[in-house]
Amino acid sequence: MFWTVLALVMTVIMGGIIAYYGDLIGRKFGKKRLSMFGLRPKYTAILITTVSGVAISAITVIVLFLLVPPVRDIILDGEAAIRDIKPMQSKLAAGKTELATTKQEIIRFKQESVTAAENLKTAHEQLKSLESRLDQLDRQLTDGRKQLRDAQTERDKARSLEAQARGRYTQLVAKNTELGKSNGKLASANQALSGKNKDLVAINEALAKEALRLTRESIDLTKKNAEYTRQNEEVARQNESVLRENSRLTRLQNDLLEKRSQIAQRTKDLSDYNAQLDDRNRSLADSNKKLAQQNSDLNEIFKQITPGYKSLRDAYNASRSKRIAIHRDEDLARLVVPARSSPEDVRRTVQDLLHDASQVAAARGAVTGGQARTVQVVDHQYVTRSDIGADETLAVTGDDRIDALVRRLAWLSTPTCVLAVAVANSVEDEPAAIDLVPLTNKAVYSRGQEIAAHSIDAGLSVEHLFDDVVAFLRNMGQHALQQGMIPRTDSAGDPQVGSLTAAEIAKLVERVREFNGYVRIRAIAASNINAADPLLLTFKVEP
Repeated sequence: MFWTVLALVMTVIMGGIIAYYGDLIGRKFGKKRLSMFGLRPKYTAILITTVSGVAISAITVIVLFLLVPPVRDIILDGEAAIRDIKPMQSKLAAGKTELATTKQEIIRFKQESVTAAENLKTAHEQLKSLESRLDQLDRQLTDGRKQLRDAQTERDKARSLEAQARGRYTQLVAKNTELGKSNGKLASANQALSGKNKDLVAINEALAKEALRLTRESIDLTKKNAEYTRQNEEVARQNESVLRENSRLTRLQNDLLEKRSQIAQRTKDLSDYNAQLDDRNRSLADSNKKLAQQNSDLNEIFKQITPGYKSLRDAYNASRSKRIAIHRDEDLARLVVPARSSPEDVRRTVQDLLHDASQVAAARGAVTGGQARTVQVVDHQYVTRSDIGADETLAVTGDDRIDALVRRLAWLSTPTCVLAVAVANSVEDEPAAIDLVPLTNKAVYSRGQEIAAHSIDAGLSVEHLFDDVVAFLRNMGQHALQQGMIPRTDSAGDPQVGSLTAAEIAKLVERVREFNGYVRIRAIAASNINAADPLLLTFKVEP
């Protein structure tokens, strides 16, 4: 009984396994959309699922046949046992008939017992033999009935399992059909999303090219602004020379007028000469008016480029006598504007950048000069040609430039690093003139990536090792600049992407000296590094 129950339990479990794996196999081949024997992918998946279920079921029957003896006996001898039951039933009926006949004979023998005493003993022996045979037939009948009941029970269970399997198969076929329809819909949606993704990639590439073009234009404008500054300084020097000449001519005119009053008697002789001087005076007056206008224009430009000074001479003297606090092209501060930032977030980031740059400039000795900060975004002037052909000067203030930068960086799909760069040298006790330079903050190195490697002879002297390591670090910095790192320009004007102190370099040299022969120094990125980040590295020294 135990093995029969075990076989039934295994049959039920394998039915669940057949359903599960049949579903998996049907989905797998349905997604692959295979075609066999010229059938459509849908019917191919149904065929594969059906064959897989039949194969698993056959393997289950074979395993039960080999491992469970009672099941093997039922499969091999069950039909013969059922055939043997019918002859046993016939023999049992014949035995009952024979028993009835025997009882009649016993009655007759008892009636004749008086006259057949000798035959009674024989009859008793025959009766015992018949009773023994009857008991044997009863036992055989009972065993046959039990086997018949067991066979009928197995048959009923087999029919029930068959009905359940057919219902489950019908459900699986319906579910497979629904999954096939869902797969078709998902494939169409996937193709549509793929097309949209290609469009977005094209848009991103166009935006990246536009950002690169605008960055180059900003750098060109910065260079032109510096050139205009040098030209303004030259014009200021020329204006000062003209002013001195004008003052001298004015004094000469006053002297002539004084002499004319003293030598009135010579007026007639000098009238022609005086008329010439009048003409010259008028010409000089016209020139003086033009120079005065130019001087006014230069003063306006002077106030923009040298705030806090009353005259160009004061600014010149300050540059000669005071210590330079901030050098031209020096990187005072930088902040990153996240991708898809709103205009309010971009403006808040720019204000924080100006605040940080102001604090750095104040620590260097710069002052506010009557403004809110120690740094001021320079104004720009653009010369345009009007409709009538005349040149017009368009002034753009620092606030206007900040507004334009906010509009430019709002809603960009990539993060942008904004630099506060000094546009000119500034000395102590004066504000610093800066420009805001936006650059794309792209990913350059990933964490754990090898940035550079260098082989070195550990047996060299400490001086040679130190120089070799410094050269390796310098070359690595140049390589990082080529990869897109945004450098930090120090007060000496050298672009840097990262620096090690002398103590750190000495420590690295000592690690090299721990080995013999040639060793390999590997520079590894300590974290994910973007273009605006410092170049944080870890060094591995390997033989």
